[in-house]
Amino acid sequence: MYFFAVLPAVAILPPRVKRSVVCRLGKHLYEANGFHREATRVSLTEVLSNRGYSTQQITDQTVGTFETLVAEDMDAYCFPFWNSRNIGQYYEFEGLDHLDMALKRRKGALLFTGHVGRPCASLVALGLSGYPVTHLSRDSRREKSLPAPFRTYARFKLKWMKKGSGRELAFIDQDDYAQSSIAASLRVCQLLSKNEVVSMAIDVPPPLVKSTETCWFLNRQCRFPTGLVQLAYQTGAPVLPFFALGDDESRTGQKLIVQEEVKLCGDVGQDLQQCVDRLSQVILESPEQWLSWDSFRSFWSSDEQVRT
Repeated sequence: MYFFAVLPAVAILPPRVKRSVVCRLGKHLYEANGFHREATRVSLTEVLSNRGYSTQQITDQTVGTFETLVAEDMDAYCFPFWNSRNIGQYYEFEGLDHLDMALKRRKGALLFTGHVGRPCASLVALGLSGYPVTHLSRDSRREKSLPAPFRTYARFKLKWMKKGSGRELAFIDQDDYAQSSIAASLRVCQLLSKNEVVSMAIDVPPPLVKSTETCWFLNRQCRFPTGLVQLAYQTGAPVLPFFALGDDESRTGQKLIVQEEVKLCGDVGQDLQQCVDRLSQVILESPEQWLSWDSFRSFWSSDEQVRT
């Protein structure tokens, strides 16, 4: 009902009504998903209580993460109606000049983001704005650990994303990680050699990747995948963060921000830390928009050091 009746109905509502219904659905998911609610609340409390947030504010942020999840899920049913002429009605763009400057070097561009805000919609928005992006991702259509309704929903979502973004995703198959990751890396290198744009999320839980490095993240030592910086070293492609956030102050309610390039020094640990710092800053500014609070502990390094 949620994926194939509720979300399509919400997607066609007028913007103001849509926002109100998304909030109500988010609160319903918050109340109905006790395990994820508690895991999210515990993680938010650990991070935000030291930043002056009250118990009520932390509860509001917890509810907000479920509202963000509903909005991200709902976006898939909007993709078929977006095009190059009307995308400005749905998104405001900031920092595209950073991407333009990077592409002038003719080495392509490596964009990175996190599971913040509405990352899938951002790929469609960039493609329709003249910046087709190939995104490196797990194949959620085939992962048996995911519920069957979600896998079916993912098939529609990925099909519409391909049409809007102008590019098919580069998949890594968790059941055949070694071979699929090699194939995906080769494809990424080929795309960058043609001055194409490739993107990936860096907040992938460590158990799902092969190579990780320890970084400080939200005042804890956490493990993050090194694939982004390794690809940058191999190809010479510039690395830029981008984030698609809900923004009530913008005209459209959504903003896509491309930040300035991360200047790499050649040390994997230091360069990855720079990228993680960009993600941390966005999360701390809009904590209700990070969709991975419930899996925060899976990032923790084994020594679990905490920065005071």
